[in-house]
Amino acid sequence: MKNILVLIVVCMFLNNNVFAQKINYKKFAATLRANSCGSHSHKDIEGDYHKFLLLDSSKISAKDKVEYYSDYGMSCYTMYCITKNKNFATQSNVLYRNGLLIDLKDTRMLWNYACNLIILGECDEAKKQFDLYLKNTPKKYITKDTHEQIDTFEKNCGIY
Repeated sequence: MKNILVLIVVCMFLNNNVFAQKINYKKFAATLRANSCGSHSHKDIEGDYHKFLLLDSSKISAKDKVEYYSDYGMSCYTMYCITKNKNFATQSNVLYRNGLLIDLKDTRMLWNYACNLIILGECDEAKKQFDLYLKNTPKKYITKDTHEQIDTFEKNCGIY
């Protein structure tokens, strides 16, 4: 009986310490090739997307979840850009929504989420998200150009 109890304790220890190790998301994000501004090859965009598909998100710490959702959402968006398959824009928005559930004031995700809603023709919801973006972005970063971009997006809602 004592041996069984020791075996159970050892198994519990191994399960919690070996199999449940957290992923260092910062290191993972550093491996992404198409997650920065600039021109990227289709190979890099597809490679990053497949890295996310293989990643076990349950092993990402809570403090890194917003960045994960934002990065993965952008990866799906760039897949939409090269394929024009709206399923990628939809998948991107699911990820952005998940991130916004954690941090409703993340302006990068609010902007990207609203832009994807424009692509998907969800014009009323896009307007609400752009309004949240404007409300949560420090005024010094809101320019005439920002308002012109939003106006252009809203006028062209659903035609991308």
